[in-house]
Amino acid sequence: MRHFITKKKNQKYLNLSDAEQQKIVSENIRASKSNFVLNTLMGIEMGVGRFINYPCGIRCLLTCQKPAA
Repeated sequence: MRHFITKKKNQKYLNLSDAEQQKIVSENIRASKSNFVLNTLMGIEMGVGRFINYPCGIRCLLTCQKPAA
């Protein structure tokens, strides 16, 4: 669902020039590099990947459930 929302949000940029679109992409990449949680998870994945082979390809599905209060 998040990908759908992101794609819908980004459709407004289709009418911009290539240079403006490139600037937006660059800003998004720069912003994602400073995400502490993402960087931590990627580091863990890289560390674990040295010892095991993952059982699936490039895409995985993770389902989380918030515990009842």
